[in-house]
Amino acid sequence: MISYELLTKFNVFPREREREIKRLRRFVKLLFSFVFALTFFLTVHSSVYATALFQDSFTGVDGTRLNVHTPDLGTGWTEVAGTWTINSNKAKSDGTGGSYAIASATAADAVITAQVTMENTSGAGQGFIARYTDANNQYRVVWFGNLVQIIKKEGGVNSTLSSLSLDAVNGQTYTFALTLNGSSISLSIDGVERVSATSTFNQSATIHGIFAGASTAVRFDDFLIDNGNSITLSSPSAYQIFQRNGSNQSNIVIAGTYTGSPTAIEARFNGGAWTTVDSGPTGGTFSGTISNQSGQGTLEVRFNNDTSITDSASYVGVGDVFLVAFAQSNAVGNLDNPKNYTHPTLKAGMFREDHLWAELADQTDSDRVDDGSVWPLLATIIMADQNVPVAFITTADGNTSIVNPGEWKEGGSAYINAVDTYNTSGVNGMAAILGWLGEADAMNGNSQADYQTQLPLALSAMQTDLGTSAPLILAMTGYISPSLGATESELNAIRLAQMYLWTNNANIHAGAVGTDIDLGSGDGVHYNSDADGQTMTNRWWRTIAAAIYGGTQSARGPRFSSATYTSNTITTIFTGGQGNLVNQTDKTGWSVTDGNGARTVQSTTGTSNSVTLTLDQNLTGSVLISFASGNNAAGETLLDSGTYPLPPEPFIDSSVSIADQTAPNGGSVVYLDGSQTSTNVTLTVSDGTDSNSGINTSSRLVQRKIAPLSVDTCGSFGSFSAISTSGTYPNFLDSSVSAGNCYMYQYLVSDNTGNQQTYTSSNVVKVMYQQPDAITCSSQTPTGTAPWLNSAVSNNSNSVNLQFVNYQTPINHFVLEYGTKSGEYKYSVDNIDKNSKEFLVGGLAPNITYYFRIRTGNGCAVGAWSNEMSVKTKSNFLVNNLDIIDSEIKTTPLDPKPKTTKDTKSEEFKGYEVNIKVLDTNQQPVLGAKVTLHSDPKETTTDENGLAKFTGVEAGDHKILIAYNNFSGEQSINLSGDVKQFDINVTVDENKVLISPFAWWIIGGMGILIIYLVIRLRKNKNIKRII
Repeated sequence: MISYELLTKFNVFPREREREIKRLRRFVKLLFSFVFALTFFLTVHSSVYATALFQDSFTGVDGTRLNVHTPDLGTGWTEVAGTWTINSNKAKSDGTGGSYAIASATAADAVITAQVTMENTSGAGQGFIARYTDANNQYRVVWFGNLVQIIKKEGGVNSTLSSLSLDAVNGQTYTFALTLNGSSISLSIDGVERVSATSTFNQSATIHGIFAGASTAVRFDDFLIDNGNSITLSSPSAYQIFQRNGSNQSNIVIAGTYTGSPTAIEARFNGGAWTTVDSGPTGGTFSGTISNQSGQGTLEVRFNNDTSITDSASYVGVGDVFLVAFAQSNAVGNLDNPKNYTHPTLKAGMFREDHLWAELADQTDSDRVDDGSVWPLLATIIMADQNVPVAFITTADGNTSIVNPGEWKEGGSAYINAVDTYNTSGVNGMAAILGWLGEADAMNGNSQADYQTQLPLALSAMQTDLGTSAPLILAMTGYISPSLGATESELNAIRLAQMYLWTNNANIHAGAVGTDIDLGSGDGVHYNSDADGQTMTNRWWRTIAAAIYGGTQSARGPRFSSATYTSNTITTIFTGGQGNLVNQTDKTGWSVTDGNGARTVQSTTGTSNSVTLTLDQNLTGSVLISFASGNNAAGETLLDSGTYPLPPEPFIDSSVSIADQTAPNGGSVVYLDGSQTSTNVTLTVSDGTDSNSGINTSSRLVQRKIAPLSVDTCGSFGSFSAISTSGTYPNFLDSSVSAGNCYMYQYLVSDNTGNQQTYTSSNVVKVMYQQPDAITCSSQTPTGTAPWLNSAVSNNSNSVNLQFVNYQTPINHFVLEYGTKSGEYKYSVDNIDKNSKEFLVGGLAPNITYYFRIRTGNGCAVGAWSNEMSVKTKSNFLVNNLDIIDSEIKTTPLDPKPKTTKDTKSEEFKGYEVNIKVLDTNQQPVLGAKVTLHSDPKETTTDENGLAKFTGVEAGDHKILIAYNNFSGEQSINLSGDVKQFDINVTVDENKVLISPFAWWIIGGMGILIIYLVIRLRKNKNIKRII
């Protein structure tokens, strides 16, 4: 199709010029496709055929006879008829009619190939000798310049088996390939089969050679005989990418052709294990699948009965595939310089309209010869982020539309081409369709309604035809020079349709936006510069990441929300986008009209989500505002603050309302006017009403000011300041007041345009000091059985570990009291966690008996005290002490089964069962430890399980004394409650000697004193000898 570069030159669409350009484009496309296909075949296709039987490149000195020349492979040549020599590294005959030379091979079934330079004369036949036994028994497969024939010579008699009229170009070199397979004989010239025949004559003969008629111009080169076995991989191709699933895997579908007789075809990917993909290939074709592959590498196939017969395709991968469709020439690529992707390990692929897979590089579209596109740049970003290979199937076509003439409608030429190209590619799915369509629709005057109707219909049809649910990520139409025929309103119509589809169609996502990029200095419609190409690439990535990769940045730029005006200013509010607005002082792109016509924007300022415009005069009548209408935003710099910033989306003739300048009214703040002793002030507030923009409930604020209180008189008040309150509207509580102060409050609330109202009161709260006889507590008192201290264990000389159980509710803490005399408690801990079951009391004196009790608390209310329990702390100087380093008490409740009166009488309480298990530090039972239970002493020793059992133990406080290996230790416990059995696990540790640091200081000091006295006595000679 005609491109926009030509539009800028001609300004119109003359049918004659269009036909000329179409023919030129088709010629260039075919030429480029041919060159590309040849290069691709020679560089990436790597079939390995069966073992060569004879091979000669005819490299040698000119004039060397062929019968003395050494071939590259094989035993040599025999000149049967005529004379053959080396000439310019080719073989030629002396021109004698019917000259031929033969080479011994080892296979009757073979493929014979050579490069043959032709002479177009009827007598100058050239070709091959095949299945030779002698001069009278052989085949000749010859092109006589205008006739191709297969001739059987049996017993000296020639008979033609097959012939075809075909003119050769004099002096042109052709590729001959003769295939001998059983009774089948066929000759291909430049890859096209020309003649074939069936004959069983001489079917086992293994000698073949070259033949030339009466001409010295005929030349042979690159002569090869192989046994005819080969395998060719037709799918996948090098650089082909398969669409990954959620596990980054894909099945790889394999297909190809072969010659020979493989028993099965095997394949492997990326160096993995070989697996059979076709267990019974027939008819020269094979196919199969290898499942759940990932990564990128080489796909290989081979005969399983001859593993030297292989073929492979490089850089086959599992990643993401993108179809470029519903797209025009900006997607084709018009950047000034071709682009390439970069990645340290991965390769990107492309499949173009010429239906060939290749490494991704410009030109990504076969319609272009020397331009660049965004797709290689985009591949660089995607592969760096996702670490998988990517591929683009490019089907964009310049000057195409969705409405009229509608090449992208279902059944349109562009639509058919896209479906055909995708289906030919061999991929199994795609990540998304990338669309860039709208310039031609704008220039053709297509309406917003038609665009937003036709594109979803075509997309739905294409998804059905391709068997995909992949979304369309649609770029916005950018700058179009007025000289190309699109008016401002026509361009706006297409953009509005695109934004409508982004918002209202779940299958169409926002794509790159370039309304801020000025294309007027170029051809007026294409992104040409490298900088513009990179900007659009970055914006493509942001939108793709949001659509399919879970990107955290918005796919869309800031969007107009509302606008209000006062006098000569307009304030616009934006939503969406990423982060805050930047460059709000750039007035490019704005346009305003009022009752007097167009207004001039003199300056702009802004905040994080708003832009305020100052106009040349006060506004009157109906006010309308637009941004990025037509090309008006070209060159503007107002953007969001995303990693890859986006401009605001266009909005056209949006209404501007007169700004709300009236604050809420009719509200109040109510609180006590008088004295109180409570340190909480209750406030009741009211927002009032706002009939314009409504109340902004997040703006509610309570302020207060404070004055000192002397007797009953308030001093000077300070300024109002904001405070934190508890509660919910309309009731709030200020819990931060204190006695001896006066308080006044005010309540502030705003509407949704920022107009704030302050509600005040003349009331004054005087917070008096609490009188002792007036103390009250509103908290609920804990009820139920008082908590019980179960055990008290002295861990060392300065701490005791208490274990207790609670039966009361409600509680929010425990209170502990203790002292050194029973009933006298000089010390306390006031806020033990309500969920605690034990507590470690520290800071105690050594070798002192302490008495403990505990109770519950709920706010200011407290419950009843527990039983008292005592324990003696350990001494600083202990010899052979048995440390109780852990203790655990478990209880077994009484049988809950109801008892009759008779049962109750017969089962009177006979005391508790107490089982004490003694464990060492390795949690092993201690055998033979003596355990004494006081107050009514009971004594026993532990068995092999470390157990000491007592029965009939009375309720109350007891001490457990444990003695073992001349070590001893003790623990206090309390036995109480409706239980029948206590199981106590005690872990002990032998502590042979413990001397406090203070004792060590005394011992050290005494030693120094003795040494000093000895020295003094010796000096005074009062004692002659000491000890």
